[in-house]
Amino acid sequence: MYSFCENETKVHKNVIKSLQEKLKSNDIFIQCLAVLAPLETEFSKALIDTYMYFVNLGISSPSPSLRAAGLAILPTLIDNSGYASILQMLRTLLSFQMLTR
Repeated sequence: MYSFCENETKVHKNVIKSLQEKLKSNDIFIQCLAVLAPLETEFSKALIDTYMYFVNLGISSPSPSLRAAGLAILPTLIDNSGYASILQMLRTLLSFQMLTR
């Protein structure tokens, strides 16, 4: 998908939004994001926020495949966004872990 558009974070965010609207299923969409995230060459704050929102949805899901898709996005975000936003995600993961016990 990114091969057919400009390599700009704003454009990629719009592509992601369009994909979400077309799929109409967050389950499939989050799995698609797990594939798209490593293809990003740069991240804006807005793009990181978009990915983080769906990482949160994924890891909060009762579905193991969605939790895995959400977790699969995190290494790319860690490499490209620094650690501040990831620390909040780790708190969410820890609280989720405690709920599943």
